[in-house]
Amino acid sequence: MLKVLVRDSEGIKFNGLAQYISSVNSVGSFDILAGHSNFISLIRKKIEITEPGGKRTEFNLESGVIQVLKDKINVYIGT
Repeated sequence: MLKVLVRDSEGIKFNGLAQYISSVNSVGSFDILAGHSNFISLIRKKIEITEPGGKRTEFNLESGVIQVLKDKINVYIGT
């Protein structure tokens, strides 16, 4: 399970658990599941969070940053 925090300049947009996360970077679409290697990336277009039970939450964005560190995901949405 992933612990996810999504925020922008106005505050926290999502704080909870996820089964996986999908987004887009300069290489293309990617998914993050539990046990993913640590990394940081610029993201664009969207981030989709799939929670336990299958509920999906999507944020559209022009740019942002995602950080993965030991199943903790921090997302900073620029716009």
